[in-house]
Amino acid sequence: MTGALYQLNRSNQPVTVNAFNAVANTRTRGGEVGLVGYVTDEWQASLGYGFQSGRVLNASYFPNPADPWLVYSGKVTPNVPRNTYSFWNKVDISSLFDAGPGVLGLGGGVIYNAKFYPAIDNAVVVPGYARVDAAAYVKLSDRVNAQLNIENLLGARYYAAATNNNNIMPGAPRSAFVTLNAKF
Repeated sequence: MTGALYQLNRSNQPVTVNAFNAVANTRTRGGEVGLVGYVTDEWQASLGYGFQSGRVLNASYFPNPADPWLVYSGKVTPNVPRNTYSFWNKVDISSLFDAGPGVLGLGGGVIYNAKFYPAIDNAVVVPGYARVDAAAYVKLSDRVNAQLNIENLLGARYYAAATNNNNIMPGAPRSAFVTLNAKF
């Protein structure tokens, strides 16, 4: 089990407001807890949770001609989700195929991020999301292992990042990756 409490004070942090830029001083306070271990000899699990609260302390801003009196102190820091969660399982299924331990395994888990604001004005909300991932592992020989990872297995439509209220990037669609590892 691991845990951490933190306070991040950032000065001169560049942030965007529509087409204008600002420099902000922000404070993010939060905590994280992680738990990794074996549930059984064949089942390994990893669980993580993070909570954070980010606020703008003050900001210098090139005036917006439409509204020169904008005040950002107290706004939520852009791109800081309040809650994050991850859960991953890896199960050794070698015994089902009369193979030695560690020859064949399956994995699966969930990643969750809460909603966040993409810009310092907090005018737009990027919705939170949950994504399901999966994996298969096989030991081909003492020197060669192969792995298949599938991210976003259920095809969730989500937004992973943003640089301002008008530039919000969608998350990756279902994606598969094959990895071959060899020891020399």
